[in-house]
Amino acid sequence: MTLELLGESKAELMAVANILLLIAALFVLSLQHCVYGQLPCDEVEDIFEKYIIKTTETLMASYMVGERLDIYYILNFVTLSSARVWAWMTVGRVTFVEQQPLMAWKWRAQFFISLPLTVMFDIMMFVHAANTMHSTARRSTPMFAFEFADLVLLSSSITVRYLLCISNLGCLSYKTGAEVLALPPPDGEKEALVVESEGSNGSGSWLFYAELWTGKDKL
Repeated sequence: MTLELLGESKAELMAVANILLLIAALFVLSLQHCVYGQLPCDEVEDIFEKYIIKTTETLMASYMVGERLDIYYILNFVTLSSARVWAWMTVGRVTFVEQQPLMAWKWRAQFFISLPLTVMFDIMMFVHAANTMHSTARRSTPMFAFEFADLVLLSSSITVRYLLCISNLGCLSYKTGAEVLALPPPDGEKEALVVESEGSNGSGSWLFYAELWTGKDKL
């Protein structure tokens, strides 16, 4: 009933859209500081550029199909924009973790919570968009369903990348510790012992395929 009372005034709809975008931005920023902390400037600039490009593409596609501007479209647009920004943040943070193998385990625990929740949210929104596409005749619904399906693939691939990174690190740490105990270095020498994991080639190939799925968003 509340959605119907908003009427068809474009000024009211634009005001509602701006308020919802502001609330969504504050919510995503709060989650970012709680889970990922402060982001580097280069990652922020990269996310901003992607947001401008993707938002322009979405609005242009909606205009070309003749979609009407109402509260339902605004809610879908705000939700999609928030999910996109969060997914891009997650990609940047997982890439950072891959380059920092000695990262504190408390941060890894936060990833184990945030990544599954991200995947489940994207799947839930895709299912909702797909069901709406079958039950209504809105022209922009297939576009939103496709975008959420793309986010499901992105979040799933980055989760696989993170799990492979943690698995490789655990195997390497275990084998390195075993080799250090079994083969102590000669007396008088302080050389570093470098051990290569036997399963690194196999897991590396899986990591390569996951990187392909994750990197397709950058093309």
